[in-house]
Amino acid sequence: MARLQKQYDTCYPESQAPFTWWLGDNYAGNLGPERGRRLNPFRTYVTNGIKWAGGSDYGVTPFPARYGLWASVARKALNGTFGATPFGTAESVDVRTALRSYTVWAAHQIYFSKTGLAQSKSGRTPTSRCGTGTCTRSPPTS
Repeated sequence: MARLQKQYDTCYPESQAPFTWWLGDNYAGNLGPERGRRLNPFRTYVTNGIKWAGGSDYGVTPFPARYGLWASVARKALNGTFGATPFGTAESVDVRTALRSYTVWAAHQIYFSKTGLAQSKSGRTPTSRCGTGTCTRSPPTS
């Protein structure tokens, strides 16, 4: 995938980190501990040079990106039915990496080009904005 991204600017997986939180108890029960550890393999993506687009799949999980950013780092399930971190933390990423997945890396899926902002097929110009602050320096909390 990393080679296809570099060579053709294509093949960017879209992963919804909020699933591990919002639907995590259901996933943990159905997948079990071994398969659950492979859910949203963000650290593996980073290790292999793969960029991904973070999202929420709104309608299934809450829309605000803050939940996905937190879930990318903490990997906790909402109720903790199968333990505090049923998916383990080996696939966690830091918040700066999570921010990239929701901004500059996700831009590849909404018609941003390598050289700058490009218009979509409908003629619209997509924009995104992300604030900075203590969220990039603080550990995740429940």
